[in-house]
Amino acid sequence: MLAQLLAITLMALAFGLLGYVKVQTTHAGGNLYQSAFVGAPPGAAVALNIDPSNFKAASCDYVDADGNLKPGSLIQADGTPVSGAGQTAAYIIGYTTRIAETNSDADLDAAVNQQIGVWTRGNLSKASIELNFARALSANENTAIGNNARFALIG
Repeated sequence: MLAQLLAITLMALAFGLLGYVKVQTTHAGGNLYQSAFVGAPPGAAVALNIDPSNFKAASCDYVDADGNLKPGSLIQADGTPVSGAGQTAAYIIGYTTRIAETNSDADLDAAVNQQIGVWTRGNLSKASIELNFARALSANENTAIGNNARFALIG
């Protein structure tokens, strides 16, 4: 049985059938973050156009020092980060997404507008998001998640 399983695996590798599986074994500099989802994200990501200059450190801590949007970053329908009262989180970043060289204002201003993958629904882990941000979610962020019935904040 083990020999058959090994033979099938080797054939699949030889024919490239397992080529779509990407396993990250190294991470050159920077942080590793937890997924924002409890369980797998539901469905596929959708594309959203964003302007990286909207994510400057003075108004938003969603970008780390390496220019990555952190998992759990809350984005409104217009592609801007959730920051104020009465806003609704239309999208969430599920996995680390690079948008600039660093989180400096100059690099975020210089970065071109781009499409990123975001999710429109799912069960979100409050503990994981807060761990990724190294702070508690603000009242505005909690409300923004609650304003979208397609998200459930767990924990």
